[in-house]
Amino acid sequence: MKKYSLLLFNLLLAAFLYGETKNLSIIQYLEIVKKYHPIYKQSNLTVRRSEEEIRSSRGAFDPIFTHYYSKKSFDGKVYYAYSSPELTIPTWFGTEFSIGTENYEGLKVDPTKTFGASSFIGVSIPLAKDFLIDKRRAALNQAKMMNKMSLQEQKIVLNNLLFEASNAYWEWLKAFQITETIQQTLQISENRFQLVKKSFELGERPAIDTLEAFTQVQFYQNYKQGAVLNFQKNQILLSSFLWNERGENILLEENIIPETDINNQKAWQGFDINLPFLIEKAEELHPEIRSYDFKLGSLQIEKQLKFQNLLPKINLDYQQLNPGNQFTNIFNENSLGKNYIAGLKLELPIPFRFGRAEYSKTKLKIEEEQINQTLKKNSIQVKIKQYHAEFENLKRQVSIQQNLVENYRKLTKSEELRLENGEGSLFMINSRELKTLESLEKMIDTKAKFFKSIYATQWAAGLLAQE
Repeated sequence: MKKYSLLLFNLLLAAFLYGETKNLSIIQYLEIVKKYHPIYKQSNLTVRRSEEEIRSSRGAFDPIFTHYYSKKSFDGKVYYAYSSPELTIPTWFGTEFSIGTENYEGLKVDPTKTFGASSFIGVSIPLAKDFLIDKRRAALNQAKMMNKMSLQEQKIVLNNLLFEASNAYWEWLKAFQITETIQQTLQISENRFQLVKKSFELGERPAIDTLEAFTQVQFYQNYKQGAVLNFQKNQILLSSFLWNERGENILLEENIIPETDINNQKAWQGFDINLPFLIEKAEELHPEIRSYDFKLGSLQIEKQLKFQNLLPKINLDYQQLNPGNQFTNIFNENSLGKNYIAGLKLELPIPFRFGRAEYSKTKLKIEEEQINQTLKKNSIQVKIKQYHAEFENLKRQVSIQQNLVENYRKLTKSEELRLENGEGSLFMINSRELKTLESLEKMIDTKAKFFKSIYATQWAAGLLAQE
């Protein structure tokens, strides 16, 4: 991407220092937009936040060190002093391991407690609820889904941004082409005026012909001013999409112009305009459709979690004990089956109304999003078909308009030959020339719409943002 930044810098430098005319192609322009536009950079922040959310969710599986100390002293007597450092290690499968020591001292230690120092290694295992999935695992899986969805949302932003930017480029190119066409017509009109003026001075033409020719020049001069203003407006609009690495908006110099070859096939090189292909690729890659896939994936995780509320909570806790602070012999034959704490906890809500309601609500959410996704797919297909129909129609219009321009040029040339032979009139030449100019403008406008329709098909299929 650095080469496009360097390219833009060189374009601006050449225009500013040397007055050189440089061409900015649609491909170069869109790469610069993609690299530096603040909207795209802003979407990167959303992706980075989702990555931090994953890291935050992974924190629920971090080992936890706790140290509890308690002491009771009354009337000068130490009833008890209790100290227990412990390390708890959560696992992905819901099981938690713990390792630690305990130390009870004092005159009135609870007889159910082990006096003095002891060590333990324990495990807590969910046997029903939270066995397959729990809140920690669900949160991490959903965070991953949200990260994938944020990447699709970033593509949605980029797809829309590049579409708007491409429209600005084609309007800029159209305005440039029309301005150039009017300038060429104006030059022809000025040359004709000089010839008519000379013929008048030689007594070959009446004075009214000079007025006719000069009026045409004035018309084109005034017409050109409107075209120049329109070009400047479109240049400013185009510049609003151009930013540098420092986050500064760039205003293009007048010496930077669009590619003058409006028929350049590179403008849509790599684009497949085939309708079945576009619909197939949209189904597969369109970020708005893919975004629904990940949203539904997140809801499926929520559904699995809600299903846990339909299960009884059965937790098995076991701690293997050992006298002293040493762990080396904790599982020897003298300790196993003799020194331990074991417990089984059962929770059974009746009649599971909360669990059934939460599970049903999630199923309804999934059904709703599936309907939304189906509607979105249909809406995208309709857009693709509409823009493809427009593309096909404009392709035919461009061909017809090109023939029309050639015919008007022939008519104008014919009137000029008649005038040279003393048969035609300057009025007819001016009339034919105006029609030629109008048809040229129409052709340029149609071609710009044609290019827009090509990019519109790619935008509708969600392909502008694909790498």
